[in-house]
Amino acid sequence: MRPEVQVLLSAAQNEDDPLEKAKLLNSLHKDHDVKIKDIAEQLGYSQAHVCNLTRLLRLPEMIADGYYGGSLSYTHLILLSRLRNPQDMKELYEQTLSESLSTSQLEELVRRRLYGILTKQTRIDESLRTRIERLFHDLDGDTKVTIVQTRIHGTLTVSMKGDTEKTTKIFKKIAQLQDKD
Repeated sequence: MRPEVQVLLSAAQNEDDPLEKAKLLNSLHKDHDVKIKDIAEQLGYSQAHVCNLTRLLRLPEMIADGYYGGSLSYTHLILLSRLRNPQDMKELYEQTLSESLSTSQLEELVRRRLYGILTKQTRIDESLRTRIERLFHDLDGDTKVTIVQTRIHGTLTVSMKGDTEKTTKIFKKIAQLQDKD
């Protein structure tokens, strides 16, 4: 590894200020053509962590000032940097200050701005999950169901083993379920 890259990596490793660390990481990536994967590996970080840090550079100066003034935590910075629009960042920053928002409250507002979704804490319970899994298992014993439910979307994956003849029969059974209603 080139000596100047080693110096920057060492400086980034020893830097406590997240905004300064972001500048160093960005310089490594942009100015010295070091891949995010390699930066993360050298520093013992995940690639997502490196990206989260470099994303801090998008924050308007007033938000950085708020961090240095003690009005915001590091987590507030990370959450605000998820927004793509500087105006949205400023608005939520001001709201955070005026309402003394916690990080979880800010996270909810950021999610709403990004995805237009109001998070509700209702998720499917275990009995409904079991009923859905049983429904597909009863169609064919080799059918596997995976249900993933996050705050912003839900995914139902149905996997079945078999050749096209067998899987076509299962698909037809699934289609017939609608006819029973």
